[in-house]
Amino acid sequence: MPFSKMINISKFVFFNTVLPSLDIGTDINAFLVYLDQNHPKWAALTISWVFTPFVIHVGKFFYVLATKRKAGWFELFIHVPLVQPVRNLYLTRRLFKLRFGFEDFDRRNWIKV
Repeated sequence: MPFSKMINISKFVFFNTVLPSLDIGTDINAFLVYLDQNHPKWAALTISWVFTPFVIHVGKFFYVLATKRKAGWFELFIHVPLVQPVRNLYLTRRLFKLRFGFEDFDRRNWIKV
């Protein structure tokens, strides 16, 4: 495998899996440290940033459910903290198996990509 292709895959994994996971992990760690040091307001603020995207999508989910009577559970589930980085890792593996970005990529797989 060419080194430049490995760099491209590594950058994708780094920016879409590693960094988001580290961000959430350090926020959870800060939450625990603030609780341990008796700073409940800072702890609540820190953990609220972790769950804010999920809470917003819960509201969106129930709005769509109330108006259209059909809402996507997957869209709600994907915003649970740490689920999106794991999903991105899975999608990276699928792209690698399809050889996307490599010279031997089969053009018939564009639909799957």
